[in-house]
Amino acid sequence: MKTNHTLRYLDDGSIELYEQEMPPPGPGEVQVEGGYCGICSWDIATAKYGKDAPVMAPPGHEGMATITVVGEGVTQYQPGQKIACGDKSAAPHAGAFSTCRNIKVEDVYPLPEVSFPDQEWLVEPVSCVVTGLDHSKIKVADKVIVLGCGFMGLLFLQGLKKSVATEIIALDISENRLAKAQELGISETHLLGTADQESLIKALYERSIDLVIDTTGVAQGFDTACQIVKINGLVNHFGWVKSTHSTVDLSQIHFKGIQICSTPPAAQIRDPFPPAIEAIKHGIFELEPLITDCVSLSEYPALMKRILAGDTNYIKGVVKLEV
Repeated sequence: MKTNHTLRYLDDGSIELYEQEMPPPGPGEVQVEGGYCGICSWDIATAKYGKDAPVMAPPGHEGMATITVVGEGVTQYQPGQKIACGDKSAAPHAGAFSTCRNIKVEDVYPLPEVSFPDQEWLVEPVSCVVTGLDHSKIKVADKVIVLGCGFMGLLFLQGLKKSVATEIIALDISENRLAKAQELGISETHLLGTADQESLIKALYERSIDLVIDTTGVAQGFDTACQIVKINGLVNHFGWVKSTHSTVDLSQIHFKGIQICSTPPAAQIRDPFPPAIEAIKHGIFELEPLITDCVSLSEYPALMKRILAGDTNYIKGVVKLEV
């Protein structure tokens, strides 16, 4: 057996590092080692709320690694292959914040050989954006607003830059995140949360916005999206509002005839991992400018404390899983 260095979230949200013995892979499994795992907003919500979170995050679900051993009956993969981990099924021994673990072959997605670093193969979050874009019904010359320019919102902006939309607008409450959107080539950005927000929303509505993608993960973001979108426009509710109840102006939705789609991973209309891998390979999504922190497993708890303290420069963290 090999030793796996990994972690778990405790009921108070704290991160506990520990070791466990990892058995050889079973039939239909591969054993993987090393690689990287991204830190999701779900991880952050779990660290913040602990067992009071709506659902506690699993111990890592944005992983890539290298196959070291193949189990009985596995002929399509070989040791040495780099893979993204789909984690569609419950991991039998450990999550993706692990230096060694066994995963089922149906969760294995081989990665192409490319020149950019392994830490940029954060396929799982890109696959979520693929599902979001699949539902967005973008037409030639559409006007699109991305509400929220955190990591996922910035990925949406990258994808939209390669689409047939002719106007792409970014909104956020953070000047730093809007600056990052500008670095990605988004020429029109607006700061929310200011004294003139009401007039800004009115002005944007008058421009007949076809699509608003709400990545904020807060109820107010969805309300703002409904205020901005045109009559019979589409609001893509992407960000997970991590609370049990929220209020919505149903009259506004009714009288404006707003179309609403909700696009969590459960809404996928195809397996989004293969197109996500191809899109990263071809530069539609570039992870390098979005990764602000890369730390070791032992450094992860300290980074999480900094994130929860409100580090304004943070966008995306990645944990390196050194064997």
